[in-house]
Amino acid sequence: MALVVDTFLFALAWAVQLVVYPGFRWVNTAANPHWHRTYTSRIVVLTLPTMVAQLVLHGLIAYRHPGWINALGLLLVLISWAITFGSAVRVHQKISIQGPRQELLDSLMAVHGFRTGVWSIVFLIQIKQTLL
Repeated sequence: MALVVDTFLFALAWAVQLVVYPGFRWVNTAANPHWHRTYTSRIVVLTLPTMVAQLVLHGLIAYRHPGWINALGLLLVLISWAITFGSAVRVHQKISIQGPRQELLDSLMAVHGFRTGVWSIVFLIQIKQTLL
């Protein structure tokens, strides 16, 4: 089950990084705050339950099968939470208030790029643990 959750977050993160966030640059500035609020309220329906499931599953894996690789997986999941709620949510709030200013979009891309990297490593660890 963890592999399914990790695969979903891996794929979603890359789609957002390569398609969704770059597309914010081309949305009409006057319409963007509306689109951005719509996007954030809809994407959270996908991300939050999946992130909770990932946290629970990796917590159980680390508890039931102690070892450095499972501890690393859990640590990376916790880091993804810290990035999400410590940085990404704040940048999204600023975009909703101030609009899609270039520096905010650049910040969003950087923060999400780091989070995408973390989720990619979690996915690769889970592939190793599940399939090898």
